[in-house]
Amino acid sequence: MIQLPKDLPIGSTDLCSIIGNILENAVRACCDVPEDKRFIRLIVSWENPQEIYIAIANSYCGPLRQIENRYLSTHKGGSGIGLLSVAATAARYDGTATFTHDGTIFYSDIVLKTIASAKEDLLH
Repeated sequence: MIQLPKDLPIGSTDLCSIIGNILENAVRACCDVPEDKRFIRLIVSWENPQEIYIAIANSYCGPLRQIENRYLSTHKGGSGIGLLSVAATAARYDGTATFTHDGTIFYSDIVLKTIASAKEDLLH
């Protein structure tokens, strides 16, 4: 489900980059899962006038590679920079990108601020 207003204060390239990265990761992860257990759930919504919320939950199987709290690519030839790119884009919008897993489900939760933060307003 995607629910967004027509005129967003977020660049369409940035929004497409985030959704494209996490969706590509989800599709690749599902390819390794038995067909009857595959799923991808994507939500993109404007939670309030100040934030866009993007969340995806998808099935996966096999081990995940991590260094500290950072997930690394598990695909041959994968660079592992997709999630870093998502986090960097979220940070440009004073937002957050959180990636977690539980059992056989991987979660990506991204929040983008759609207006300048109160802290920035005080500085100008």
